[in-house]
Amino acid sequence: VQAGVGRQQAVVVAQRRFFLRVRLFRLAREAADLLAGGVADQQLQLGVGRQFLGQPVKQNDAVGGVAAALARVFAGAEALGAWQRCLADIDADNELVPSGYLLVWESPGGMAQARAHAEHLRSWGIEATLLDADEIRTREPGLGAGVSHGLWFPRAHQVRDPAVLMRRLVTAFEARGGHVRRAAVDALEPRGASVCVQTEHGPLEADHLVVAAGAWSHELLKGVGLEVPLETERGYHLTLPRRQAALKQPVGSAERRCVMTPMSCGLRIVGFTELGGLSLAPITRRYRSLRRHAAALLGDASGLDASAEEWRGFRPTLPDSLPGIDRHPRHARLHFAFGHQHLGLTQAAITAELVAARVAGDTPAVDLAPYRVTRFRRRTVE
Repeated sequence: VQAGVGRQQAVVVAQRRFFLRVRLFRLAREAADLLAGGVADQQLQLGVGRQFLGQPVKQNDAVGGVAAALARVFAGAEALGAWQRCLADIDADNELVPSGYLLVWESPGGMAQARAHAEHLRSWGIEATLLDADEIRTREPGLGAGVSHGLWFPRAHQVRDPAVLMRRLVTAFEARGGHVRRAAVDALEPRGASVCVQTEHGPLEADHLVVAAGAWSHELLKGVGLEVPLETERGYHLTLPRRQAALKQPVGSAERRCVMTPMSCGLRIVGFTELGGLSLAPITRRYRSLRRHAAALLGDASGLDASAEEWRGFRPTLPDSLPGIDRHPRHARLHFAFGHQHLGLTQAAITAELVAARVAGDTPAVDLAPYRVTRFRRRTVE
């Protein structure tokens, strides 16, 4: 059952053993919309599938502390490596681009902040180079003259287009025997050696079930006795369809809190987060703010008119900013992978490999105890 991270898991399950039948259920129409802007669930499908083909998951070095483990596994080289394994497996290596990333400041007074930030990142093994205004103009001629300095991250990667990547993951999933079913899911019913999914089209039974329904996941968990304090961070973005070449690499503004990324579908501008649940209408002034900030940063502000595409997505977030990667404490065939907040795309492939190991009966390469869904328990599991 997927919305954000689930599709990747399903594909990976489909990879490993020909005798497994894998079905992917979309929780709701809103979930299908979410996939157009994020790829976490597709990654999870392919991750599970690859594990079922018997390819080993790299064992991580011992890292002390939950924060260190998160940085190393979910936001660092292991997350990137998992993506590279995933895409190489389906001959889609070109969807992941070694783009680098530029974080800029406009105020000269932010120089001390930039230096401190670079030093902090180096302590985590993240390479960042301080650039002055001239060096930034050389690296990124698409920016305006107001930039004072910035940090260059040479190891950063991006996807060319999340929607294209999603379609390629789906194609690989179906080519390996997977089936995509669109249906509203009403309830989950663990049944000992299987899990039944009650849908609008009737019941369907599976040997294992992975709940990766993004911001909708906690509603399904309530039905199996688990209360999870999942909140929805609503994120806004614009896509300028004719500005693919506006920038040479992704650029973030440390002061304006927005990021501009050149993709094959256009220039994507993202920023702003609000806690707003799943049902409230978008706040249209957020899009106006994005247009204003992008116009101030870009050397050429064309394309920020009505032709820009507006989109809002739902980021599933837990109070401690860690995802929920677990299985039901009483039903070992019911698995969970959600709550990756702003990092669903980054963390999906490594999450897929970890969940795949669990589904296959292997030991995950990372201790998953910090990611238990019961760490916020409010009532006894029934």
